[in-house]
Amino acid sequence: MASSDDMARLDVSTDLACVILSKIHDVPTRAALMCVSRVWREAGKEKTSFPKELDFTTVPNLANATYEKIAAFMDRIEGIHIRLPPGSEWPRKKLHDGVALDRMRLKGTTVASWELTPLDFYVKHDRRKVRAFDNGPFDVWCCGNNCDTILDNERKHSVCIACDGKDTHVLCVGCADADTYHMFCEKCNAFDCNENYMEECANCEGWICMECSFICNQCDKTFCYDCNFGMCCSGSYKWKNGKACYRTYCEDCAFGEIFFCEACQGDWCEKCNDSFVCFGSDEQKGCSVTRCVDCQSHGWTRELDELAKARRRAPV
Repeated sequence: MASSDDMARLDVSTDLACVILSKIHDVPTRAALMCVSRVWREAGKEKTSFPKELDFTTVPNLANATYEKIAAFMDRIEGIHIRLPPGSEWPRKKLHDGVALDRMRLKGTTVASWELTPLDFYVKHDRRKVRAFDNGPFDVWCCGNNCDTILDNERKHSVCIACDGKDTHVLCVGCADADTYHMFCEKCNAFDCNENYMEECANCEGWICMECSFICNQCDKTFCYDCNFGMCCSGSYKWKNGKACYRTYCEDCAFGEIFFCEACQGDWCEKCNDSFVCFGSDEQKGCSVTRCVDCQSHGWTRELDELAKARRRAPV
C-alpha cells in the first residue's frame, strides 16, 4: 500500500505538467503546483506551460500583491516574451523565442500607476491601442491626468470616446469633476477630447455622445434613447439575402416609414422590403397581420396562423 506521502505527491512527466499548467490561469494555483516537485518547478519555466492570461486577483491577500512580488513571479518564468518599445534598453534580458500574454488581471492588487508600464511589457497588446474596460488585455488603468489613481471597470468614471482604442484616455471621478474644458455625456459620463462626438438631444437638450444617441434620417434631429426609442431598418436574421439600409427614424418619423414583420421578426422600411397587411374583405374579417414581401411569397406559418385566429376572436 502506498504511503500518505506518496499519495500526496503529484509526480508526472514534464510534458504532462506543461499541458496542465497551460490550462491554469490563477497565480496561486500555479505557484502551489510549482512547489510540489522539481518537475513542476522546471515545467513552470517552459513556454509551452504558459497560459494566455495570468490572474493575480485570486491571490488570498491582495494587499500583499505588490509590484515587487508580481515582478519576482514573472521573472521566474523563463519562457515569457517581453514586449519592448522600439529603441528601449529595458530590461536587459529579453527572450525572443518566448510567449506573451493575451491578458493580465491586476484588479485589487497594490500595483501603483507608475508600475503598470513594466508589467504591460508582458502583454502582447499595446494599452494605448485597445479600448478601456472592454474585456480586453488590461483590467486596470491609470487616470490620464497623472493623478496616480488606479481605475477598474467598477471604479471608472469617464473614457474619451474620440481616442478610445487609439490613444485611450481615462479620467477618475475627481479629475472629471474638476474638468471644466471638456463636455461629458449625461448618460454614460464619456467625454470628448475633440468636441466632435457630442450632440444636444432635441428633446431633453442634454449633451450626449454618439453611442447614447441617434440621428433621425428623416428630420435630421438628434435624440437620446431615453427620450426617443427610434426604429431602424435592420432587416431580419431569417432572410440573409435581404438588404437592409439601417436608416434610423425617430418615433414621429417612423410612422409610415418602418414596419415590423410579424413572420420573420424583422424591421423594414418600404424602400428595402414591401409590406402586406391582412385587412380582410367585406365577407371575412382580416387578422391585421403584417408581413414583408419575402414572408408573403414563402407562405403562411403555423405561428402566424395561431396569431391570426387569436386576432379574429378578439373583440373589435
